[in-house]
Amino acid sequence: MLARLVDRKDAPGCGVLHVKLVMRYEVLEVIEGTYTERDLYVAHSCPETGANFCRGLPGEGLRRFKAGDVHRMRVHRPKWGSYLDLYADKRLPRYYARCANLVPPEAP
Repeated sequence: MLARLVDRKDAPGCGVLHVKLVMRYEVLEVIEGTYTERDLYVAHSCPETGANFCRGLPGEGLRRFKAGDVHRMRVHRPKWGSYLDLYADKRLPRYYARCANLVPPEAP
């Protein structure tokens, strides 16, 4: 998935607690699979520490989350799990990020 980070929140206790935090993205390109919505809600583990690097995908390691940045991610729908979701009023499905890379904004 190639998506632009639209909005991120802070995860309380990140680094002390293992927190997954949902962030809102604008979908730029679906690389594998299908997804038809414009918005995408993805939970990242303890975002204050960056993200796991996606080996084999373009981009560099993601050390911080900044609105407007473009991320190339591998995401999946969890069968179960918990996360901090400050977008609970939005009815789109939630995904977990397996990994994410920072790519230039013009990257296809």
